[in-house]
Amino acid sequence: MTMTAPQESARSRVISVAEQLFSDRGYKSVTLRDIADELGIRQASLYHHFPKGKEELFVEVTERMMKRHERGLRDAISRSPVDLESQLKAIARWMLSQPPIDMSRMVRTDMEEIEEIHRHRLMQAVLKSLILPIEAVFDQAMDREGLREVGHNRLLTSSFLSIMDAIQVSVRFSRRGPEEMADEMIGVMLNGLRPRQ
Repeated sequence: MTMTAPQESARSRVISVAEQLFSDRGYKSVTLRDIADELGIRQASLYHHFPKGKEELFVEVTERMMKRHERGLRDAISRSPVDLESQLKAIARWMLSQPPIDMSRMVRTDMEEIEEIHRHRLMQAVLKSLILPIEAVFDQAMDREGLREVGHNRLLTSSFLSIMDAIQVSVRFSRRGPEEMADEMIGVMLNGLRPRQ
């Protein structure tokens, strides 16, 4: 069944509001009633767009978000100078321009609340869209810049994403902007905390 432009627009609005609520509060804490109230519609109207309910909506929201991140990250990396610091700063700017992901909550809590088939599908989307593009930047920099091997660049990637999540929280308690905080943390990640000799 093909949707009309108004139906597609209404569905897109549902997805946008749901993304914001899931981002702010997590899957478990958001109800369909919360989404309907935010939209100013009846809860039953959500089933017109998502007949299988909240989990179907969450999967669609997360997949859409991951596709947006994949496009944004690849674009940011391709436009950046080819050195690790510049590429990490470009990635940070993209990540900070988007609603927070809260990867820790997503993996530890949200994913545990959904069916295994959907969990696997979304974890693959996260891997493809977020983890692998950033991991490739670290992999290439190790060879290109002769950086110290740390054993597994997936840990570096996860740490970097955690830092981005932390900045989006920390900025609420600081006068410093998120980009300034990201640049400083990238410096710490690349150079450590010890004073330069």
